[in-house]
Amino acid sequence: MKKGRYALYWEYLKRYSLTHKTLFSFMFLSLIFATVLQIPVPLLYKKIIDDILPKKEVMLLFKFGLLVLGIVFLREFFNYLSRIYARKLKNKMYFTLTKELFEGFFHIPYRKIKTSNAGYFDSRIFEEPKNLEQALTESVVFTLKLVLIFIFGLVVCFHLSWRLTLAIFIFVPFYYLMNGLSSPYIRKIAVKREEIKARLREYAIGSLNAYKIVLAIRDGMRIINNSIQRHLNQFLGIRYKYDKASSLYNGLYEILSDGMPIVIFFFGIYEIIHGRLTIGGLVAFTELMQYVNMPLQHFSDIIIEIETTVGIITRIEEFKGMMKKDRGQKSIDNVESIELENIGINFDGKKIIDNLSFTFQKGKGYIIKGDNGAGKSTLLDTILGFYLPDKGKIVINKQVDIKDIDKEHYRRRLSIAFFPPILLPLNKENIELVKDEELLKIAKEIIKGKEDKMFSELSAGEKQKLNILISLSKDADFYLFDEPFSNMDKNAILTFKDLILKRTIKRGKGLVMILHQDYNMADYNFDTLYLEKITQEV
Repeated sequence: MKKGRYALYWEYLKRYSLTHKTLFSFMFLSLIFATVLQIPVPLLYKKIIDDILPKKEVMLLFKFGLLVLGIVFLREFFNYLSRIYARKLKNKMYFTLTKELFEGFFHIPYRKIKTSNAGYFDSRIFEEPKNLEQALTESVVFTLKLVLIFIFGLVVCFHLSWRLTLAIFIFVPFYYLMNGLSSPYIRKIAVKREEIKARLREYAIGSLNAYKIVLAIRDGMRIINNSIQRHLNQFLGIRYKYDKASSLYNGLYEILSDGMPIVIFFFGIYEIIHGRLTIGGLVAFTELMQYVNMPLQHFSDIIIEIETTVGIITRIEEFKGMMKKDRGQKSIDNVESIELENIGINFDGKKIIDNLSFTFQKGKGYIIKGDNGAGKSTLLDTILGFYLPDKGKIVINKQVDIKDIDKEHYRRRLSIAFFPPILLPLNKENIELVKDEELLKIAKEIIKGKEDKMFSELSAGEKQKLNILISLSKDADFYLFDEPFSNMDKNAILTFKDLILKRTIKRGKGLVMILHQDYNMADYNFDTLYLEKITQEV
């Protein structure tokens, strides 16, 4: 591994694991005790074979047997403790990283959000930290365990026979050679595997959401089956490629590792013949040799584990790289006007809005009309600062370009009701957003008996009403509504139209609404902005 990858691995280890010093220390101490308790048993075997067996001391043999069982019990107890502390450490790591990615998601530019659906980001935010907590913790635990086993095993083996111990190290250069040739290739496949896995999850969630349309359209099932099969084949193909590479890598190590005991056995017999080693010593050495051999044998596993971990870290860092806190230098206390100066918005290589100029003044009402796909909702997103114009500019209060404004402070002075309604997942969370007592009373009546339900379980009309109430409860300078009266009956339209007008322009606020129908708005002297659909590509 290159230094940069080591540095990245070490950085994540310090940030998400070593920061929990108490848990990490308990885990480490448990591993030490469990490892130390692996050493006495082979030495007791040597004592039994060389001293107790020739003298046929049965009672002493029984006592040694009980001692061996006691040591094994203690060893497994400390192994249990190390696994428990490792799980606690994983939980801490997962919570910290997931929280960080979840919060960071809301700093990803909206243009990037629009390129993928929720399933893709769900995988990046919730699945990849799970993969990392497993890979990072296991690689650390595995490495620590093998290092400790190697150190203690090497000391005892060297004490039993320094000649046999030196023979083990003949195999070391071959291990390092294979590692240098194979590990970068495996890491590259691991990164690609995670990306394809995220795309599969993204498409799978989209497919499940399309339940009704799949059943309603004749070719829906055929199309979606073909697509899911294609995505599955891509994922299974890369997974097979990864397993094939890592299995080949491990197979070559197994050849070396299987050859080592054979060499040591015959060399040990040679040492016994020359009186430099006892039979009990060879039995003990053969047992302890695994503590030297195993770390060398599993060195490939350590490298694969670390390379896989670095691959996951690389993807998480790539995801973090999308996050940009959109904070301009200038903050504003109020929004008196929003002026569009020849703005153009492009998306996916197509012009959505082109050469649009218009001014919205606080205290006045505006209706935006146009065909489907004319960019009406995109215009509201642009006014909110989710998109920045590809050309032209948006000037706030006739003096500040929107790109120079602190968007967080700017959006505090605007209120929006999207269509389709977009609110928080739980109804009781949404109720917390309604601060006005009059509006809160209406909102509680709408969700009565559904307070603990998901927002998605409300009817289309209930969602729309709650959406509007939350928007109106915010103290803002401009109120933006995208199709506010959709999915409402006539009585509800009259009620909520009066409520919107009362809470906005009648209080000197700015009101901007996307409407497909007139809804008798002509009586209120609204200015109308009509957008035409553009078919021209960039």
